[in-house]
Amino acid sequence: MNPLVPSDVDLRDFAFMPFDVQRLLTSETWVLGTGDERSAAITLWLVSWHQVPAASLPDNDRMLAHLSQAKSWPKVKEHAMRGWMICDDGRWYHPVVAEKALEAWLEKLAQRISSGAGNAKRWGIEFDSTAIEAQMVEARTLLMDLNPQSRTLSKKRTSGIPSGHKKTSTGNPDLFPSGIPSGSQETETGTETGKIKATPIPPAGAGAPAAADATASPPLEVRAVLDAYHHALPLCQRVSVLNAKRRKRIDAVCKLARQVCRQQGWAYDPPEFWAAYFAECATDPWMRGEVANPKNPGWKQNLDVLLAEDRFAKVMDQAISAMQREAA
Repeated sequence: MNPLVPSDVDLRDFAFMPFDVQRLLTSETWVLGTGDERSAAITLWLVSWHQVPAASLPDNDRMLAHLSQAKSWPKVKEHAMRGWMICDDGRWYHPVVAEKALEAWLEKLAQRISSGAGNAKRWGIEFDSTAIEAQMVEARTLLMDLNPQSRTLSKKRTSGIPSGHKKTSTGNPDLFPSGIPSGSQETETGTETGKIKATPIPPAGAGAPAAADATASPPLEVRAVLDAYHHALPLCQRVSVLNAKRRKRIDAVCKLARQVCRQQGWAYDPPEFWAAYFAECATDPWMRGEVANPKNPGWKQNLDVLLAEDRFAKVMDQAISAMQREAA
């Protein structure tokens, strides 16, 4: 059996998983299950939401026992795994969770198209949504198989139908879904009074706006920081927009990076430097986002923390010490 969702469906930046309350409470999993069985079943649904692909679980009994948080996995396994099916990629998929994941994925892709188009207009560059539209068509096809009555299928913005207005892309709209309107789960921002007004991340190839501060880091250097951060630390909170405070911090830390390179006699290559910096961050469980904050369960490790001046100095000291040990 083919997987129920595409392999690239990643909803780890979606903090909320939708539940159809009536559907859940009338399901056999709920009606026929004991308290422990229900708990294990729902826990696996929730865990699968942030797996990649979303709505899937590994085919490993020890991992399933761990992920379910069940006190006695052998006793609850049969009931907790009701509805799950093994697919050709060697992972378990649940059709109901897959349906919700595909709906969220379509909204996410639609947002990327909207964001890319708006960002292209803002920065005066070209944008091609063909690849994203192809992803939407694939997701719609799978969702149609699972639930032809899904409301998401009736929305024009998630149709994946080409707009007819295409341009050649000069960047990677899928990597940096910049300019995402407030209220989306990707940005975790809103439009209420008092919220910080955010600026879209400049896409590759874009120059700074005419009124930009001439002393600020060039857009390509900013992209080098963000690209390396997202690549090395996928569990950390994604950055989709830049507010003034965050941009100022990036400018300041880039200046520090150039100073460090001069002191060490290195050539400063932004992509190489920041890839090494965040790779060093990834060696620490807390910095790579694996340690929860018990006082704030919703908190996620983020770029602002990792680029704080004291944190930057500590990471650089560790990286330089490691290089000196290797050279010795």
